[in-house]
Amino acid sequence: AAAGTIRSRLRDLALTEAELAEVRTRLRWVEAEARREFEAMDFRLVFDEERGLLSVGYNPERAELDASTYDMLASECRLASFVGIAKGDLRTKHWGRLGRALTSTTGGAALLSWSGSMFEYLMPALVMRSPAGGLLATTKERIVARQIEYGTEHGIPWGVSESAFNARDRELNYQYGPFGVPGLGVVRGLADNLVISPYSTGLAAQFDPEAALANYRELERIGARGHYGFYEAIDFTSERLPRGDRFAVIHNYMAHHSGMTIVAIHNVLTGGLMRDWFHCEPMVRAAELLLHEARPRVAPVVHARTDELDPSRERHVRAITPPSDRKLEGPQLRKRAIAALSNGRLSLMATPSGATHLRWNGLAITRWHPDLTTDSSGSVIFVRDRAGGELHNPTEFPLFEGGSSATALFAEDSILFHRTEERVTSSVEHHISPEADAWVQTVTIRNLAHRDLDLDVTSAAELALGRRADDDAHPAFSKMFVRTELRNGALLATRKRRSSSDPEVWVAQFVTGSEEPHTHGPDAETPLGVETDGRKFIGRGRSFRNPAQVEAGAEPSGTTGYVMEPVLALRSRLVVPAGERGQLHIWTVVGRTEEEVLRLVDAHRSVGAYERLTTLAFTTSQGQLRHVGITPAEAAMFQNLAGALIYPDPAMRASAETLEGARSQADLWALGVSGDLPIMVVRIDDEEDIDLVRQAVRAFEYLRLHRIAVDLVLLAESGGYLAGLVRRLEGIAGSIQSRTGNPDSTGRVFVVRRDQADPRALDALFGAAAVVLVAKRGDLGDQLILTNQLPPRPAEFRTPPVPVEAPALPADVVEWRLAAPEGPGGPAREV
Repeated sequence: AAAGTIRSRLRDLALTEAELAEVRTRLRWVEAEARREFEAMDFRLVFDEERGLLSVGYNPERAELDASTYDMLASECRLASFVGIAKGDLRTKHWGRLGRALTSTTGGAALLSWSGSMFEYLMPALVMRSPAGGLLATTKERIVARQIEYGTEHGIPWGVSESAFNARDRELNYQYGPFGVPGLGVVRGLADNLVISPYSTGLAAQFDPEAALANYRELERIGARGHYGFYEAIDFTSERLPRGDRFAVIHNYMAHHSGMTIVAIHNVLTGGLMRDWFHCEPMVRAAELLLHEARPRVAPVVHARTDELDPSRERHVRAITPPSDRKLEGPQLRKRAIAALSNGRLSLMATPSGATHLRWNGLAITRWHPDLTTDSSGSVIFVRDRAGGELHNPTEFPLFEGGSSATALFAEDSILFHRTEERVTSSVEHHISPEADAWVQTVTIRNLAHRDLDLDVTSAAELALGRRADDDAHPAFSKMFVRTELRNGALLATRKRRSSSDPEVWVAQFVTGSEEPHTHGPDAETPLGVETDGRKFIGRGRSFRNPAQVEAGAEPSGTTGYVMEPVLALRSRLVVPAGERGQLHIWTVVGRTEEEVLRLVDAHRSVGAYERLTTLAFTTSQGQLRHVGITPAEAAMFQNLAGALIYPDPAMRASAETLEGARSQADLWALGVSGDLPIMVVRIDDEEDIDLVRQAVRAFEYLRLHRIAVDLVLLAESGGYLAGLVRRLEGIAGSIQSRTGNPDSTGRVFVVRRDQADPRALDALFGAAAVVLVAKRGDLGDQLILTNQLPPRPAEFRTPPVPVEAPALPADVVEWRLAAPEGPGGPAREV
């Protein structure tokens, strides 16, 4: 901006006398037009006569002032108050009505502001003088020092003001909020955010230019400078940062913030010329006496929000792991729980052990069957050392060997599994694209050994490509119609449609290398290994826990086409030198046509595709929560609820006696509930407990966003006047645009009156419900605590000892032997 101004001045100096005369004429016209606009303004429109203060706004539809007012001297609005008085629209006593509460700083007492921002204190100083030694001058000096001190305490650049921050709405627009230094402002929550705005440095440059220059250099060092100057802000608030990031740069520019910076730097370079011009105005000079207010020698100091000055609050702001992330390790990996990611069409479900399941528009892409005891199905990744044969899988599933440090970290935008062994650390991180139907698994291996690691990385998943109900009813028949092919390094699969009502679905899977520096990708010289025949991949007498083609020395057959047990299995070779790390991305894309999935393959093979996906996944997940009004902590709680719905927990179900008397699914139909989806029941008999209902409805909305289907039944119990309660329940239920319930829908909300329901239907309801909540027992979090109890470890199984000598067989018993290498098995003796 300064360079552009200099170039402009040089052009001005080159003008002829005639051209200069024309410029002067135009500038005089601009000055006259601005003065007319200014004189036409009337500050009385927004002046609250009763309070003697300026209102924050005027509502033309209701023809009334906003109830809130600017009532503090340390405010950007003091410029409006000063000009209004100087102009004659406001009385001088209005200046005396502005609050002058003081707060304590290291340098002494300073004026208290609303949000403790640099903008409130310093924006008026762009044009208004503050006589040395006065109240305003000492306040500005002390708050600049305090802002610098606050940045130093956190080990970051300094300068906090209202600005955009790292949260977006559904249209991905950055959100804007008031930020400040705790202790300087009266508003709550200042310690919960840590957002630095470079324009604050510009404002402070007028009073400490050397410190501002050093701060600008630090901001540039961390990447806060762009083509048009410094960006809008840098957000250090951990809860709004992707995992592992220390800060997020808000890549945005705001004209008024850039304008303030230009004026402030102009003041620094010209010795406050803008202020001199402002005070050349006669009416401003007439009101200057207001600015000569001396600082009080003795005045009570208000300690603003002392609770927010607690060091523990500051540590919370800088926490590495946001409290909404769910971290599971050790025995917790045996929990029957889930984590879900979704873009509204494509959804991924994962368990703590690492088993995953992919669905798309209600169709099962991969085969998965929830098991209340252990994970026995789901997509899997194997990492085998080609030299030593050891497996270094990043998840507990499918081997469940233990003996190493394994963790699962469930976040709103990603799912991460990590395992640490003596010589190797391995991880796999899952993301779903918010803009395309793509799932990426990022496998990262860090070699802690003193020799290079030569690894085979194999991903495998059983294919369903259809409605889960059809697959469950006739699995062998369903598998016959899946066709696969390898094309340009991508493995494609589709289901042959047997009727016009069958959905068309295509899936493609491929591998790309890492774009991160100092990271090794898959070996380009080794061809991609593929397998689509599950019988060859798994082998005879084996399962997905120990497939034959993962054994040392085994190679994929490359089979494609129609097979009896369709799988998608890809193998890549990854060589990781000692002390370094390797990484690859396994992509799965889904679409309605072959052309669509091939376009997705090309799009996600491009440079920057992975970085764009992960950035958008985090940004969109945060914006989506803000849009529906759900906090990250609530989202984590609702994910726990989803686990109780998928894996019914006895602690959350009806009593054992009730379950023993349960009726058939058909009895549910009298309530309008099909019974095809998991059911959650909320029992309530008092309107005072309506908060749990609202919470359950919010959970229902959240689960719908993640394509987790559930029917919610709000049961108004007997024992009181029910009409008012039922009306409130129906109002809450009616606010949700529910869809018709069927196995592939996202469920409905029902309101049921116990006194009008068939007892047999209620018995069936409680028998089928996976979760039963009782409003009298507290909120959802209180009732979900019971699900956190780990199941007892099963008793160790001991094989009975084998007798030293087998007893002789009776003469009339025929002995059969297993098949021998030299021929088929048969009776041991002629019969």
